[in-house]
Amino acid sequence: KGINHENKTIATTALSSRYVKPTHLDDALNSEDSELRFDAAAHEKITKSQLHHALTDDDVDVRLSAINNERIKPEHIDRALKDGNPIIRSNAAKHFNITSEQLHTALSDTDETVKQKAVTNIKITPEHIDRVLKGNFTIRAQKDAVRHFNANKGNYNTALESQHPEVRQ
Repeated sequence: KGINHENKTIATTALSSRYVKPTHLDDALNSEDSELRFDAAAHEKITKSQLHHALTDDDVDVRLSAINNERIKPEHIDRALKDGNPIIRSNAAKHFNITSEQLHTALSDTDETVKQKAVTNIKITPEHIDRVLKGNFTIRAQKDAVRHFNANKGNYNTALESQHPEVRQ
């Protein structure tokens, strides 16, 4: 029975086996047990389609487990940036596999935490930084943007023109 076992401990142990196959992960992702779905979403052998499935789960923790999986690709980040929960969107915004276009999307989010995660993402470009400095962003976001290691001379010059003294420092 393994993953389908009624005993949670046995099912979880079966999922951690090195012999887990995609069909086992399918079973776990379709389980009524949210903890088992959470573990499956974090699994190193999860497939692209299974990650898509996990990102649509009703349980926010399962979706969070999926977006934090290292196998996440830009197509998964697209889905996560459309999630109704800002926790999922902010985790997507900080993901290392995010694209430049997706960073623009995250910077347009209605939630300040999502925007902040995008500002501090390693992949933010001088173009993104300029957008933050010229846009309607929090002082914290603007300060973090100008201090980002990808900021360039043009970004520094833009920061010097800011109406906020904290950004000009």
